[in-house]
Amino acid sequence: MQAITVAVPRYPLFEIFQGVEELTAEFEREFGIKVHLERIEASAAPHAIASAIRQQPSQIDVWLQPFNHTSYALFSEGLLECLDPYIAETRRNTPDYDVDDIEPELMQSARYRGESYGIPLLFESYILIYNKKLLARYLGGRLPQTMDELVHAAREVTAAGHGEVYGAVVRGVKGAGPIDTVAGVVYNSVCRDVVERPGNVWFDRAWSKPSLGNPAIARGITHYSQLLRSGPPDALQINWDRAAKLFQQGKVLFFIDATQFTVYFEATGSNVAGHTGYALLPPAEHSGNSWTGHWELGWLLAKNSTRKDAAWRYIQHMSSKAADARISTYTAGAIRRSTWQSESYSRVLNSELHRVTVESLRRAHSTLVEHRAWDAMASTIMGAVQQISSGGDPNEAMQAATRSVAAIVAREQEEDERRV
Repeated sequence: MQAITVAVPRYPLFEIFQGVEELTAEFEREFGIKVHLERIEASAAPHAIASAIRQQPSQIDVWLQPFNHTSYALFSEGLLECLDPYIAETRRNTPDYDVDDIEPELMQSARYRGESYGIPLLFESYILIYNKKLLARYLGGRLPQTMDELVHAAREVTAAGHGEVYGAVVRGVKGAGPIDTVAGVVYNSVCRDVVERPGNVWFDRAWSKPSLGNPAIARGITHYSQLLRSGPPDALQINWDRAAKLFQQGKVLFFIDATQFTVYFEATGSNVAGHTGYALLPPAEHSGNSWTGHWELGWLLAKNSTRKDAAWRYIQHMSSKAADARISTYTAGAIRRSTWQSESYSRVLNSELHRVTVESLRRAHSTLVEHRAWDAMASTIMGAVQQISSGGDPNEAMQAATRSVAAIVAREQEEDERRV
């Protein structure tokens, strides 16, 4: 029997593996192809997968990975199989797969230099999640209408909560992890017209000069920093899992983060199930529109795989219309238009969440940054966020971050020139 190896990361709080496992068992029965499923802790996955797919032949055929700088780095190293020929053949021979039904914006996040290298499993966008009971208690049920109002309200609620309730919680830990959520708030401040290319909110078009000096970017980062300051005393050590738990425990009024968390909040036994609210990010100005970012987790195929046809068949099965309708109940992040338009899916999700998520995707830009050194740059930006949150001068923090990011870019360019 033919066999393939598939790697799936393990994320705290979320159990998408159950859905993947069920669909994989069906794939094995239907196609007679054995699938060895490997579970890898999310923090260890990038290194483990990169090591496995560099081998000849690759020790992993298919895997799930964020469509971000880590997958772009694998593309730059020549380790990803281009999927365009497989997609073209599927269009001809399996029209009911209907690749055009997958949201084009989500497919774009895995297109490098004009070619497709991944198929998304789920997406998340960054929205305002709030506790309706706390909103009624502290703000009379009225949502803030701008980011400045949100920051002011969060500060006031934290002061009134006396350590029992906090006005806001966001990811605050230093490192690259929180940068996608920060990018959503920055996009909201910068607005759509300024963004020329996914990730280019941080750079000029040539990817050579950081644009952190843009006042709108500084405003967005300051908004995020001020919300961080409205959180618990250990806000600078909080990552997404702890932030989500604090909200789920009913201790926080406002939480800006991923739509995917809503599955956790609405689960049976959650302290906030039934009274969690969902809204677009408040615009930067009363007359403005709301904007945000989006991020994808998806399937990639190893260039060094010796079982590419079977591997593509697996990806195709796992991203079909039927599969998306099922797996998205674990993620609140369906990838297909037909799923979002389905009455059965709209009944599964909270109706307010359904409406806000669909609308947020129309107002979102990919948080992908096509640069191998983005980890270091993102950590530098988060350092500025922490500095501002701790009372540092925003202008000084942004100037220092600009110099640091520019130095990282310069080093990378020098290394590229040496390689040539």
